[in-house]
Amino acid sequence: MKPVNGVLRLEILVDNSSLEVFAGDGAGVYTTMVYPGPGADGLSLFAKGGDFRVKELTIWNLEK
Repeated sequence: MKPVNGVLRLEILVDNSSLEVFAGDGAGVYTTMVYPGPGADGLSLFAKGGDFRVKELTIWNLEK
């Protein structure tokens, strides 16, 4: 997925056992199962082969 005007919009959904990433308003989709260990409550973002900057980040707690 290539950025548009230098911006790549990602929507990342994480729950207890799955991870879904929607890129470019759904033009690209990645889904996988995840099995975090007890107490895992962090999030890390990284770029392979380059740098990036997070312009905006919104986190919702869906447990409530």
